[in-house]
Amino acid sequence: MRGLFALVLVTLTAWTARGFSGFKKLLPNGNRIPNVKAAGHVNAARGGGPINQFGRDFKAAGKAWTIEFCQMDSDGDGATNGEELGDPCCVWAQASEPARAAVSNPGEANKFSDVDLMQLKCPDATAVPQDVCACTDGDCKDGFCMGCNRVDADDGNYCFLDVDSDECNYWQAPYVWCGDA
Repeated sequence: MRGLFALVLVTLTAWTARGFSGFKKLLPNGNRIPNVKAAGHVNAARGGGPINQFGRDFKAAGKAWTIEFCQMDSDGDGATNGEELGDPCCVWAQASEPARAAVSNPGEANKFSDVDLMQLKCPDATAVPQDVCACTDGDCKDGFCMGCNRVDADDGNYCFLDVDSDECNYWQAPYVWCGDA
């Protein structure tokens, strides 16, 4: 009986550890954050235990790398989660290489200088976010645009249904046609 209990305990422990390490694949540079095993935990170097604000924000984002989650500053140090994880423009998609290496743990506040923060910013202000058809205002349906979407990282994406594809494409960036999505 003790042997069965030990087997169950080892299996559950291995399954749990494997499950949480899978979260790393859902973040840019998730396996390459300097000195960090578990960015979403208070004890990031070892993992396990209480969840930090980054972990809570990750959970609230549906355990997905969303534009909103990327643009958050979970640890309040002045750098966005994306800037700290090497995706300053919030364009990373799973299984692709991030634009840069991770510089720090987005779950633990750093002491960045103003110069540091400027160097972490997205170098390409015209970069299109990963999900250009998501919207936060206008004629959104379940958070998505089925028309012409104005992509705006600062104010949120705004959907226009009264604009056809030709006119939307004529306007060009930051307007993106999503009607055929």
